[in-house]
Amino acid sequence: MLKICRQCQCQKQLDEMKKSKNKLDGRDNICNTCHNENNSKYRLKHRLIPKSIAKKAWYRINERALNARGDLPSYAKVEVRMTEDEFLSWAIPRYQQWMSLHPGITPSINRIDPNGHYEISNINMVSWYENAGGPKKPPGPITESRLVDFIIHKCAKNLLDPKRIAKLLLEK
Repeated sequence: MLKICRQCQCQKQLDEMKKSKNKLDGRDNICNTCHNENNSKYRLKHRLIPKSIAKKAWYRINERALNARGDLPSYAKVEVRMTEDEFLSWAIPRYQQWMSLHPGITPSINRIDPNGHYEISNINMVSWYENAGGPKKPPGPITESRLVDFIIHKCAKNLLDPKRIAKLLLEK
């Protein structure tokens, strides 16, 4: 069975359309390709907006502290002792400042005392790479964004030459 995508106007097979529980045939009126392009554009647009970054950080802080699945033993007794408004009032100006001082380096919220709770007096902003433990932690799967963060971090600390990196990338 074929369906027409409302965005690109192409006829597509049902399995090429985005899934939807709300539609009788189980598929939305937009194809997977258009849906993925829209998501990529949205993420790229909102990735650099301090309020969006702060709200995402708030969500992740609460997700860690809840530890609903129990897969984060180091967060077993960690509480969030601030409101969303308090956090956003603290975080948004710091994200703005971070982005102007460290362009291209991903910021991360760090607990100053790792045994303490998430509260305004116990958090600060550091680079994602620094918060993840740098080279001390075993590397997880290498994603494009992790690789870019790593390269930018090393270039910012003058540990890598950006011209040399660009030359190596162009040779491949």
